[in-house]
Amino acid sequence: MRNAGPIEQYFNVYTRTGLCSWVVLAARYESSLGALSCLTDKPTLFAALEKVVRCHAALHARLPPPGESPRWTRLSSVDLNEVVHFIQKDHSDLQEIIEGCFDHYMDISEDKPRWRLLVLRDGTLVFLWDHSIGDGQSGLAFHRALLDALNSVPELPASHSGVITPLPSDLALPTSLEDAAGRQISVPIPMLVRVLAEEYLPFLFARKNAATWTGNPVPLEPSLHTQVRILHYSPSDTYTLLRAARARRATLTGTLHTLALVVLSRLIRALLNGEELKFKAIATFIPISMRRHTGTHATEICVQVTHYEGHQAMLLPDTGDFPWDVAAEFTGTLQRAIVCAGPVTGMLKYLFGRYEEYLEGHLGKKRGWGLELSNLGPFPGSPSSGTTDLEKSEDGAGDSTEVLAARWKIKEMTFAQAEVLGSALKLNVVGSPEGGLGMTVSWGTSAVDKELAEAFVVGLHDGLRALIIAASDLETRD
Repeated sequence: MRNAGPIEQYFNVYTRTGLCSWVVLAARYESSLGALSCLTDKPTLFAALEKVVRCHAALHARLPPPGESPRWTRLSSVDLNEVVHFIQKDHSDLQEIIEGCFDHYMDISEDKPRWRLLVLRDGTLVFLWDHSIGDGQSGLAFHRALLDALNSVPELPASHSGVITPLPSDLALPTSLEDAAGRQISVPIPMLVRVLAEEYLPFLFARKNAATWTGNPVPLEPSLHTQVRILHYSPSDTYTLLRAARARRATLTGTLHTLALVVLSRLIRALLNGEELKFKAIATFIPISMRRHTGTHATEICVQVTHYEGHQAMLLPDTGDFPWDVAAEFTGTLQRAIVCAGPVTGMLKYLFGRYEEYLEGHLGKKRGWGLELSNLGPFPGSPSSGTTDLEKSEDGAGDSTEVLAARWKIKEMTFAQAEVLGSALKLNVVGSPEGGLGMTVSWGTSAVDKELAEAFVVGLHDGLRALIIAASDLETRD
């Protein structure tokens, strides 16, 4: 099909070494006819999935293990019976299901595609995919394609064997990030020198790093055992929060990042028994979509992502008021980073293929970041996806597709991910087609103490509820 780019090769190795698990995006489907049984009916679901697989080359692409030529090839067939699993549980069991997905070894058989689909009895579909075939936006692209396919298949299709063959031989993978972005990911010499110094002369940065909170060190014996907590907010509450943020020149990402820092700063001070005095900052990590630079549509399944990282001063406001000025300032910082974050990913080529050595070199060392905030943005085709940039995520590129008035629609969405080397706490955010907000907080059991993590979830939820209530009261008075 084509040669794999460095970021695709990196994620291929990351997964195969057992240091990175599935990316997960669950969606609760609902039928206007009340016929949820159609999703547990193989002919209906398989007919829709065949349409999706035939339109997205990444869903039937194979990338070999390290040591072989890093070139994408096409599978001869996809057997849906091997990758689609029907489970007698519902969305109330989603936390347990997602944690179980992270706990179990990823089956990367060379004759299977790099994705799975779990079908729950209440119409919840859990899409799992390997990061080498798609970034976070790709999960939205999959569910957008499946929703369209479900709305186009006959209500009572003929039987389906589950085997999709032959597959289209002329369907190309989207262009690799490195070829599509070109100079956008070229690495300036000063940046290259700084990164090499951080990697090979760490003593130069020892004082700054010691004063930065990043959770517990990366364990020598890696484990993907991960805890997940799920939060959902209604379309009306989400709209209220977005309006409040926009009125103060902040995005949703800037607002959530600031709230997370406030909550985490207080917890670090309260729970670390005096050790908090040595921490002056929290290292944060935010993925950024490159699609706005490459012109790749939000409905494509591919890996076109970079990230912003920074050391954020501990936030301990003197009053109980939310620091909207900090949220607005960080929004500006992130919007500037969107323009010039490409070279961060461009650095991968300077590993010269030594991905496994690089990744395993982090075991037993100080973790790189304390908090990751990954915001997929609005669902392609949702009411909020054609709005102003302030309502789009920094990670998501947005879209203005019309919402289909059809018999199938998606209600809640839930996004989660897990890795050994990543941030101690991950805050994963996605917008639903109806304008609601789905969030998860996930953490590796060795990455952060459970007491702190659970308190962070409670503090984050309480803080969001307080912001929504305050904004609602203000709107009522106006």
